[in-house]
Amino acid sequence: MKQALVVVSFGTTHHDTLKRAIEATEQRLAAAFSDRDFFRAWTAHMVINKLKRRDGIHIPTPKELLKRLAEEGYEDILIQTTHVTPGIEFLRVQDAVRAYGDRFQRIRLGRPLIYFQGGRSRGRTMPDDYLPVLAAYDSILPVTSPDHAVVLFGHGTAHPANAIYAALQCYFQDAGRHVLVGTVDAYPTLDDVRRQLQERGVRRVTLAPFMVVAGEHVKNDMAGEDEDSWKSILTADGYQVDVMLTGLGELPAFQDIFIQHARDAATYALW
Repeated sequence: MKQALVVVSFGTTHHDTLKRAIEATEQRLAAAFSDRDFFRAWTAHMVINKLKRRDGIHIPTPKELLKRLAEEGYEDILIQTTHVTPGIEFLRVQDAVRAYGDRFQRIRLGRPLIYFQGGRSRGRTMPDDYLPVLAAYDSILPVTSPDHAVVLFGHGTAHPANAIYAALQCYFQDAGRHVLVGTVDAYPTLDDVRRQLQERGVRRVTLAPFMVVAGEHVKNDMAGEDEDSWKSILTADGYQVDVMLTGLGELPAFQDIFIQHARDAATYALW
């Protein structure tokens, strides 16, 4: 039986973070499932088109890749996404599975970084995906205090899964950590973060990505020197601002989470 491992990411046009984050995570997953042939797919059409136009590199979408794998005779497909939340981009992966799933004897889809929040479903206890994320961050974030907060910089989504960002902040708060979570495109916004920093009397802020790759958003919107970057705005607010420029995909602790999610999917279907 021909078996494939498909790792699906949002994608990036930055070759440095592609190598450090996406490729590093892919290599870890490929090693963990060495009995399967490895393939890559991305969901961000704008990123795919720009990379093809600028560099002549074509990355298939999940639908394009699954169609090709079916034509090449693959029968057992394990898909692992590197998306952070089950938002709009993850829906594209699910749509591809629905469109081509009947072309394979077996197809399984691993969940993104955060999907479940414990509880029970169909008689089975579901994992709490927030707890491994907190543990992984513990290994890289500075020690916080009432006057030193970490602000995690996320993307945000128009999908209801955007609630994960606020929930993650609650988890940190319950753990006694002074960590706030903001997003570029949704709630909580930077203004929400600024209000909370002021209310808490914070003096120092460490900005850190809550994105798999430290690409365009992280380099420019979070840490850029322009006056509208988060770093510049918080500095103008009077805070001492430090920045971390490491995408989650670069960190072994977060790579381990994706590997575990793939193992879960390979063992049993969670939905």
